[in-house]
Amino acid sequence: MNSDILDRLENVLTQSEERYGELLHLLQREKEAAIHSNAGQLAGVVEQKTELLSILAVLEKQRVELLQTISGKLRIPIDQLTLSKIAMSLPSEKSVLFRNISESLKSLALKVKQANEENRMLVRHCLDLVVGSLGFFHQMLNPVSVYGASGRVNARAGSGRLLSGIV
Repeated sequence: MNSDILDRLENVLTQSEERYGELLHLLQREKEAAIHSNAGQLAGVVEQKTELLSILAVLEKQRVELLQTISGKLRIPIDQLTLSKIAMSLPSEKSVLFRNISESLKSLALKVKQANEENRMLVRHCLDLVVGSLGFFHQMLNPVSVYGASGRVNARAGSGRLLSGIV
């Protein structure tokens, strides 16, 4: 197989590995910002994540193009081509390198998935708390309609204030 294609694939995979490491770090910063309710830091992290994800998308496109070329050379359908199968067709030094990259990427992808899920649950919990608080205050500020002894609906007069001066 063409050494140039393998070197380019190795380069793309190594860059992807580095970017996923950065993404994991950003997810940890995102979690800290959410825990400390730091909206400014959270917005900054989200912006950095967006930029990083666009870089990862470009790298993914390059990876797919290289794998299509390798797929044709190895005569393995693209949907069945894995780094392990590529590694099996290579000399031992390159084979070990691609296996290591494959394992590292799998591990990083799992860590990113777990961190992202933790952040999703944390943000969901915070959102539920905010929605609950808003519901509470909304209920306190709006008059509640009740049926009176005559059967008519009596609306309590609301003052528009949550607390009155009367205890």
